[in-house]
Amino acid sequence: MSNFTLPAIMKLLDDQVLPPVNKEWAEKLTNELKEDLIKTLGDDGVLIFPSSPSVAPYHYSPIVRPFNFAYWAVINALRFPAAQ
Repeated sequence: MSNFTLPAIMKLLDDQVLPPVNKEWAEKLTNELKEDLIKTLGDDGVLIFPSSPSVAPYHYSPIVRPFNFAYWAVINALRFPAAQ
């Protein structure tokens, strides 16, 4: 049995194998998305957005579906308020 979890191994690959993301590009893309959503929603708009692609996961099941976090990661990255 390994002392390392799958998320730790994936993070290691992300940090040491994949090329780094250009910070300026990521910030520009994030700001463009934020401005587009603000323009689309206006002053009193509400975005109905699922918080997950399925029902609440069982314990440890996100290990086999590590990218489902993207549903709430988008709202967090834009620093928009959220309610569930």
